[in-house]
Amino acid sequence: MSQIVKYVILIVILGVIGFLIQDYMYDFPISYVAGTKVTIASDYIKDSLFKRFLIPIVIASVPLLYLFVKKVTQLKSISGLVYFVIFSTGILFWAFRISTYIEGTVSGEISNLKEVDFGYYLMFGFITGTVVSILIFRILERKTHL
Repeated sequence: MSQIVKYVILIVILGVIGFLIQDYMYDFPISYVAGTKVTIASDYIKDSLFKRFLIPIVIASVPLLYLFVKKVTQLKSISGLVYFVIFSTGILFWAFRISTYIEGTVSGEISNLKEVDFGYYLMFGFITGTVVSILIFRILERKTHL
């Protein structure tokens, strides 16, 4: 199977996974703050078509970010490590937004779910993970050529 088909299949699979978990990605932190199960994500996501597709598109873009890292750093292997760095920084940024949301809710600064923007933090985390991967593998590449 050609490489392009493999990446297209991976993008579609990650997009479907993004659709399946997007409500959970909003409901989990809100439920944690409220102390009970809350299902308000669907109301938030219904506001706009863009918000409905934000998290699935961001998650589906990870193979494209990997290809960018591979192209810039001339990687021959270590793809699992690149995916790990990209996903882990995305999750770290998402968790950071959850913690700031919790602090803002407790202090009364955030009262509206529309101010949360978990998808943007996930996207910035993935982009940061891409930049970190490029930096790491450029440094490793230089050390191996010395």
